[in-house]
Amino acid sequence: MSVTVILEAKVKEGRKARLLKLLTKLLPDTHNFNGFIDISIYSEADTELVIFISKWHSFEVYQ
Repeated sequence: MSVTVILEAKVKEGRKARLLKLLTKLLPDTHNFNGFIDISIYSEADTELVIFISKWHSFEVYQ
């Protein structure tokens, strides 16, 4: 059974663009993790909130 993990992160003011740029470099490596299925990142322009939704084959492989 797969598991969906939701992470809600509030980024320091003015740092969200920098974080999103960093993620474009780092996230492709996530696809190499055993048990990883997918990740989506959501961010609205008028907030400092970033939401990560990742899917894994099981909770054990996520940990």
